[in-house]
Amino acid sequence: MPDFSLPSISLPKLSLPKVSLPGKDRLLQETLEAYHGAVERMDSFDRFTPSQAAKASQGSRLRAMSYNVMLGGKDYAGVLATIRKANPDVAGLQEVSRSNAERLAKDLGMHVAFYGERKAPFQEPVGKAILSKHPLETARHDLMGESKDHWEAIKRYSASSGKSLKDAILHTELGSRRGVLEATFEAGGKKFAMLDTHLTLKDAQLNGRQVAELDRRAKELEAKGYEVLLVGDFNTNLSLKGGKTTDGKAFADQTDTVAEWKQRYGHPNAGNIANADNMRAADGLRGTLQSAWETSDKRYSVTTRDAELTPEEARALLAEGKAKPGSEEWKVLASAADGVTHLGAAKRFDNILVSQDLHVTEAAIDMVSKASDHQAVIADLAW
Repeated sequence: MPDFSLPSISLPKLSLPKVSLPGKDRLLQETLEAYHGAVERMDSFDRFTPSQAAKASQGSRLRAMSYNVMLGGKDYAGVLATIRKANPDVAGLQEVSRSNAERLAKDLGMHVAFYGERKAPFQEPVGKAILSKHPLETARHDLMGESKDHWEAIKRYSASSGKSLKDAILHTELGSRRGVLEATFEAGGKKFAMLDTHLTLKDAQLNGRQVAELDRRAKELEAKGYEVLLVGDFNTNLSLKGGKTTDGKAFADQTDTVAEWKQRYGHPNAGNIANADNMRAADGLRGTLQSAWETSDKRYSVTTRDAELTPEEARALLAEGKAKPGSEEWKVLASAADGVTHLGAAKRFDNILVSQDLHVTEAAIDMVSKASDHQAVIADLAW
């Protein structure tokens, strides 16, 4: 039986100088750059191979999954049950710990590529993992953007929130560089490149640059002959598109503009996608790859009231007016109507996007699982 033990990895702790000099901001920036440099040099990449791989879908079919498991996958039993129920051929996980990636590899009989970072010495690495029933031919992880991009984002957050630069580094995720985990495999006579990512939340400009970088990466991989499968927690609501039109609060159609989202969900802040540059980057990515949810032959949410609640059925139930706006029943119906994957934020953060020549036969969102604050998304592909 293969050895699943992994080397111990120590990441330097981010230590901020306590100074009150005119150059304090510059020292903070240099400390952030040094920390990023240490992370970039540190090998936190691992691959696991199961002793016996689970059987993959046969022929020209593939089931893909994306799932932010939250806090390393703290509810391991719930995470395992959610993945096992979906039975994907490939799955991209975010916020998963190294030990739980290893456990999932063993329990599900799947190959795994993992990349994670330590927030402090002796803490376990947490990051992204690609699970696959197909053997992984290559795997790599690349950081996105540059340290200076995060510094500019930290300064913007500090100016808008009134918090100090030090607090902005220590108490937001802006100090953490984002990246993309890539793995390649063959299925049904095609070469696939799977990308798994988790993008910045607190700064729309930085998030938009990351989305644009993913767009460029997808084009490069397609030019090399790969079918691209991009999954992850994008931290921007990819259900919204450009324009300012609104059809009111009645959910007569899909909520697809910022104005509609604000009116229907009663929130003043639509998040990163409301930024014009972020929207343009999202439109570019959606022009290169197709959204599995938007283009599938059949799409539905799995709820406690209905195993296959379609957006059309959810909108019809909302139109009846029996569910009181803001109630739990209303939230479930509104989420099912718009393909929401983060119920607390009422946004579709979690997405599967694939090459245009692939046929998406079915897309689903598991709204029953409570193992994470994100819902798992699943897509069936054919060619």
